[in-house]
Amino acid sequence: IDLMLNQGLVDEVAALMDKGYAPGLVSMQGLGYKEIVSHLNGEFSYEEAVVLLKRDTRRFAKRQLSWFRHMKDIEWVDVTDSGNFSANYQKIRAIIAGKFH
Repeated sequence: IDLMLNQGLVDEVAALMDKGYAPGLVSMQGLGYKEIVSHLNGEFSYEEAVVLLKRDTRRFAKRQLSWFRHMKDIEWVDVTDSGNFSANYQKIRAIIAGKFH
């Protein structure tokens, strides 16, 4: 969240609003956008909007994890270590190949 904010989320949302994108549009209701729209409309301070954005993002991530937990066929691959690219690539290829045999 902090990275998105540091990379110009507020300016991006403000520019969209300036171009006439209404806050009620589905595209403006996504995580980050709706909180920043509320801030820019004077409903929340910047700090309050950030707190809400972080809270809503955590809640969304928890719902995603719960949803994935119920899917028995999912095989997780930890790709956070970019030094293991080749091994991860081979593992993912094997998983996909196994789904079609």
